[in-house]
Amino acid sequence: MLRRLAITVLLAVPAAAAQAADGPALYKRCAACHLASGAGVPGAFPSLKTEPAALAAKPDGRRFLSFP
Repeated sequence: MLRRLAITVLLAVPAAAAQAADGPALYKRCAACHLASGAGVPGAFPSLKTEPAALAAKPDGRRFLSFP
């Protein structure tokens, strides 16, 4: 059991580091439409401050969450 946990943690660390390295690029990509504050533009681009569950509860939100 402990061995499995250790292996899982060791495999997750490089993935987390890669995601952290991509953070600034992802932020710039999203900020182009959702603004630097993440507030979005009403009627055009939803706020990035909204919880994913709240977005998933609406058809438009599900469409937004499925965007690549």
